[in-house]
Amino acid sequence: MVIILLILIAIVWLMLMKMERNAKEIAISFKSGNVGVFGKKRKGKDVLFQKVIAVRREPYYATLDYGYQLIYKITPNALKLGKNTYNDFINGTIKTFKREFVEKRDFYISDAGNIFPSQYRKELELKYPGAPLFVSLQGHAYDSNTHFNWNGAYTRLWDKLREQIDDSYKAVIRIVIPKICIFAKYRYFEKPETAELNLLPYKNNRLIDSKQNKSLRNQYYATNGLIKDMWICVYWKQLKYDTRAFEKELFDTDSKRIKG
Repeated sequence: MVIILLILIAIVWLMLMKMERNAKEIAISFKSGNVGVFGKKRKGKDVLFQKVIAVRREPYYATLDYGYQLIYKITPNALKLGKNTYNDFINGTIKTFKREFVEKRDFYISDAGNIFPSQYRKELELKYPGAPLFVSLQGHAYDSNTHFNWNGAYTRLWDKLREQIDDSYKAVIRIVIPKICIFAKYRYFEKPETAELNLLPYKNNRLIDSKQNKSLRNQYYATNGLIKDMWICVYWKQLKYDTRAFEKELFDTDSKRIKG
């Protein structure tokens, strides 16, 4: 009985170590470029932001307070390079402006599908003309990245921002163990086209020998880019953000929750 228990403990420990490696790998992709996280509601999009921030342990800007080293909360209007737009770069009328942000500090934009919804493209072009330019040249301006998460399909986010995303993750499953941890599964897409098509990782066919399987797998990823599923574990003590933050913005201060 003791041996079985020790084996089970070892298996759990190995699984948790694998999840931590996955989290560190994901954090590297956030450090390397702009990342988009999409999927159905309550599947763990902000959970991934929280885990990445906990793993990176670096100061950051965000629309939500994820704890750790938040510099200060920003609004979507912060995504701009002074008063410059693409027209200024096209016409050679670039206007200088005072630096606003700290070098090498990433931005995390939560619920971007409601802030930058693709179906309101014309309104967004008028309201946030500098946002696409900021995300495009942020690396040159501040040596940092901007990350977005949003509910729904990959195409829900404004295309002018979406085209600046380097890596994409779909939030697939979230399993909550109250007061202990959250297990969450994400699907990584190397190419935006495959994220939009919502393709699955390559599945080996056991009826085909290993050499053929390897050849087919290589061809699949050569065509579609790498696609893979990754589980992570977010411990309860790592959760610092308010999971219902928008509730405070939507309701009157004296409005209480109605319980059935």
